[in-house]
Amino acid sequence: LLGSLERVLRAFVAQKSAVGYCQGMNSLVVFLLAFMEEEETFWTFSFIVSSLRPPDFYSGAPFNMNGLKIMTSAISAFIERLHLLSPRTLALLDDEGLDQSTTVQLFCTGGLTTMFV
Repeated sequence: LLGSLERVLRAFVAQKSAVGYCQGMNSLVVFLLAFMEEEETFWTFSFIVSSLRPPDFYSGAPFNMNGLKIMTSAISAFIERLHLLSPRTLALLDDEGLDQSTTVQLFCTGGLTTMFV
């Protein structure tokens, strides 16, 4: 599995050098490899990154940093939904003396990075 993962990611970086490798890509590729052969995984992953994400998601400083804005908005929306759907979860964080926003951000960032790859 590790060999397949490395080959798919190296091929992607060679094809999309402007994007390169970003944290979380490996999680999505491993998931795809569980259901597909290497070549199909490569083409599916390339399609996801090229077609399903905002085109300037990976723009970094001094550009617009759209990816950071999207993740921040998604986390804020998730916290709002938690208030409505699972207030007990947030109450447990309060009981432990943990800041709700910071704690949720820490737990969500990896998943959101993978989701927005």
